[in-house]
Amino acid sequence: MFAFAGLAQAQDVLEQARTLLRAGKAKEALELLEPAAEKLDTAESSYLFGIAALDSGQAGLAVIALERALAYDPNFTPARAELARAYIATGDTDQARTELSRLAGVALPEDVRAKLRQMELYLAETADKAHRATRGLTGYLEAEAGYDTNVNAGANSRFVTVPLFGPVGPVTLNPIFEKHASWFAGLAGGLLAQTEVQPGVQLFAGLDLRGRYDFDYQPEGADQNYNSNTVSGNVGVQWQRGNQTATAAITALQNRISDVTYDDQWGLYGQWQIQLDPSNDVGVFGQWLDLQHPIQHTLDTQLTLLGVAWRRALGGPNSPLLTLSGYYGRDDEQGNDPAVGREIVGGRIGYSRQLDIGARLFTSLAYQESRYGGENLFFLTTREDRRTDFAAGLTFLVAKDLTVTPQYLYTRNKSNIPVVDFERHQLYVTVRRDFR
Repeated sequence: MFAFAGLAQAQDVLEQARTLLRAGKAKEALELLEPAAEKLDTAESSYLFGIAALDSGQAGLAVIALERALAYDPNFTPARAELARAYIATGDTDQARTELSRLAGVALPEDVRAKLRQMELYLAETADKAHRATRGLTGYLEAEAGYDTNVNAGANSRFVTVPLFGPVGPVTLNPIFEKHASWFAGLAGGLLAQTEVQPGVQLFAGLDLRGRYDFDYQPEGADQNYNSNTVSGNVGVQWQRGNQTATAAITALQNRISDVTYDDQWGLYGQWQIQLDPSNDVGVFGQWLDLQHPIQHTLDTQLTLLGVAWRRALGGPNSPLLTLSGYYGRDDEQGNDPAVGREIVGGRIGYSRQLDIGARLFTSLAYQESRYGGENLFFLTTREDRRTDFAAGLTFLVAKDLTVTPQYLYTRNKSNIPVVDFERHQLYVTVRRDFR
């Protein structure tokens, strides 16, 4: 219960809060209830706290409290109505519609029903604006800065044994294959144009530019520091009807490192998704890529990949969200060396939730195994990789369409080929501004 002497005093505080709210003194009610916020353990107390927060302009805090009230009592209809209002205040109109749909046909007091009619009218106007916005241009700008322990994905050890050379002992790797740490900064930006050609059918085209500069590493023999630049784009169509969405696109990407083109690729991408209910959606996806490596065309491949994905809103306070995906693919060599091609299988699990500090926590863990198709010439064995990627961060919405995200990335590629056996840590902050 509350951090007060007993039940009677707690009930007295709740009654004072009701009186203040009826008098339009939401801030005073919030100040009265806030000292006990962490110990609000009933539907009624969470409901009152949520209204006080919402009417004081703290919609995010209101969402958390009202979700807590419904976790205690899913049939608490006034709390669900106020939660819809809170979602509208945060800009989450999809969740607001979901909550209002759950109140359809429920007997409600006329004052509550009047509020619902106002919200439904607002959401209808919002949907109309969103429909008109299907013809338009959106974009973003992003800046990042941080530290990377292995900017070039260099080998864990600078000394390796090469069986092809016989019993000569370990050899020292060329510095370009050794790992190098550096502070870095980066910029990125993108544009997306879309137009609705008929109801439920949209054409879209996007362009994305991304660059990163590493301050502390200059490859041996190079006249500038290590930096990477990526240009990517896509053009496609999206079809939506009822609870189903299908997307198909042509994609292209070029990756340059220190002004040398390392990757040129183009391909096809498709996805089909179905919303099973307000909490679950599932989908399948596929991709075909032609990957060219201008610096060494013997490494050129063609990738075919198929996968499935599931996303579930777990419900309750803090809007937790769980995502799962798995895939299988073949990356076939375009030349005559079977050691270039590989078979891959992998999966990813992600989890996110809103925190009381006003940020959204996100984490993900991905794992991929690769088995190559032939014996490596130098190491006299068939290459096998086991790669693990972990990410965690917090996204703070500091202003409308402006977010700040500190995050940590970890990569570990375990391989029986020592020059590609590496570990990498990245810690950085991203500032992003969206334009809608």
